[in-house]
Amino acid sequence: MAEVNFEVDTDRLRGCIKEMREQLHAIKVGETSLITAIEKLDSMWEGPEKEAFSTQCNMDYERFDALYKSISDAVERFDAAVAGYESCDAQVYEIIEMLKVGD
Repeated sequence: MAEVNFEVDTDRLRGCIKEMREQLHAIKVGETSLITAIEKLDSMWEGPEKEAFSTQCNMDYERFDALYKSISDAVERFDAAVAGYESCDAQVYEIIEMLKVGD
């Protein structure tokens, strides 16, 4: 059976997580501005086109929200994985230190 090795750079992964969280925050800020603009636009007209526009906006928002939540959940899972890797590394290091004889 072939041996499989992989290395995880937790510092780099933490940097990616930080960047993703910053991007998610920027998206939420943009979302707030967009909702305000849509509400303002919505108040400017009447008729069936307004209803179609509102319906489409609501459908788009639901899709956006689902995507945002999926990405946010993935970021949280990455964060949990980093914590797991770091905990495992600490445990391995501790075991190695206990096994050292006559240092």
